Parts: sequence; structure tokens; C-alpha cells
Amino acid sequence: MPSVESKRSCASPRSRHVRVALLVALAGALLGLGVVAFLRKTNEGRSPAATEAVRADPSDGIDEADRPVDASPDQGPTKEEILRAIQGHVAEVKPIPADADVKAVLSGRFSSTRHVLGLALAGNEFFVFPDGTYFFIHWADVLATTIFDKGQWQYRDGFVVLFSDGSTPEHFHARDRRYLPLLFPTDRPNGMTETRWAEKKELLLLFGADFSFALFLGADHPQIDEQTRQFLRHCLHEDPQFQLRSSTYSKVEPISPDEAEGLKERVFQDCWRPDSLWE
Repeated sequence: MPSVESKRSCASPRSRHVRVALLVALAGALLGLGVVAFLRKTNEGRSPAATEAVRADPSDGIDEADRPVDASPDQGPTKEEILRAIQGHVAEVKPIPADADVKAVLSGRFSSTRHVLGLALAGNEFFVFPDGTYFFIHWADVLATTIFDKGQWQYRDGFVVLFSDGSTPEHFHARDRRYLPLLFPTDRPNGMTETRWAEKKELLLLFGADFSFALFLGADHPQIDEQTRQFLRHCLHEDPQFQLRSSTYSKVEPISPDEAEGLKERVFQDCWRPDSLWE
């Protein structure tokens, strides 16, 4: 956890790089705790027969009766509530247009801290495919890039909603199941590394409606302790734009319908490791 000196560094303009490194490390740790679960290699709630079915055919290896049911994706704060809270700190943020081609806008590869700042030892990525499927991937310096979750996505009431296919243990899944797409201007003097979307002068972000929302605000959450909340609130006050970027997933490249099938197959072949998740 950050020390008192670390928090003071966060507050000092002369110690910007220290603050950046601290917040990136914190975000990487909170968003990448799947490594701990991976090392534990638990296999709770799965019969040997079902495990073998997943290994043999991960795309269709689970009986519907055994498939986990996600908590209702409609529970939680509304789009308007989240947007109002964010705009209270970062006024430039806005939702995607109501008349946008949602599938074209949202299909793409989204990354956490690695592509935002280039400074993390672990992170996550979403591959959001135009056919309505997704991969949630975790990478780390001590872990091969691995699909931690996959399933279907829908655009519902302004949110990207994830429905896992249950082919991996639940504790590997992304902490949020609903994500609010946001547009954020990139021409800000904050030292962030821009992506290939920079020429459009705005970046597409996926903002989680539960954990990421609490991370951004430093709000109460079962997975965020009080010392961390105080640190997050302090950094939100000092640099809310940076706090927003480090709490979200940034779109780093689009995925077109023409390339989606081949890309999906390559990523699956390279990153699907069910044995390591279920053993």
C-alpha cells in the first residue's frame, strides 16, 4: 500500500512521475488480482466430468444446467447517474451519440494501463467482436497472456453488458459486468501516451459500472480498503483526468467484420489455456 510519503508525492507537482508510477501500480494490482487466483489454481464448484468437457471443447463444453447465471446486469447505477458523477470531475467526458452505429463503434481491442501509460507489469484487455462475443484477457510479466473469460456482449440501456459462457472459474472474470462507453478528448496536457485514435481528438473508454466506478471515486467497495480509498480520493482531487484513464479500458484499435473471424481464431489459439485455469 502507498505510504504517507507516497501520498504526499501524489500531491506535489514536482513529483508527477512518482504519482503516475504509484497509481499505475495500484490500478494494475487491483485490476490484475487474477494472478493470485491463478497461482492458487482453485477449481471450486466444477465436477471432473464438466472440467474434461471444457478442456475437450471449450466453446461448447458446458451443459446449460451447469452454466453459471450472472447477477442481473440491470442492477446498479444508471447511465445518467454514472455520467453525472464523472462529469462532476471531468466535464469533457460525454457518452457516445444516440444515433451511433453501436457495433462499429464498440468493436475493438480495449486495454487497461499498459497502452494508457506503458508502465505496468500486469494488465487486462477486452476483445469486443462485432459478432457479439468477447474475450477478457489477462497478461503479466510472470504469466503467459491468457483468456480469463469469454462469452456474449449486448448493448443495453447505454451499457456494454457481459454474459460469460461459464467456461472459466468466476473468480477469473472481469470485476465489472456492465461498462459505460465514454468519449474523452485526448489533446490534454497531462503526459499520457496517446493511441492511434489520437488523430480523432477523442478516445473511446469502457468504464465499469461497479468496481471501476468505485475505483475512480475512491468510494466504498468490498474490494477496496479504507487506506486505498483515501489515496484514490486524493489523486482524484489532484488529477481527475488521469484517475479516469487509469480506471477504464481504452480502445487501442478497431476490429472490422472482415478481420474479426481470423483475429478471434488466432487469439483463441494463442491465449486459451483451460488446463491452467481448472487444475
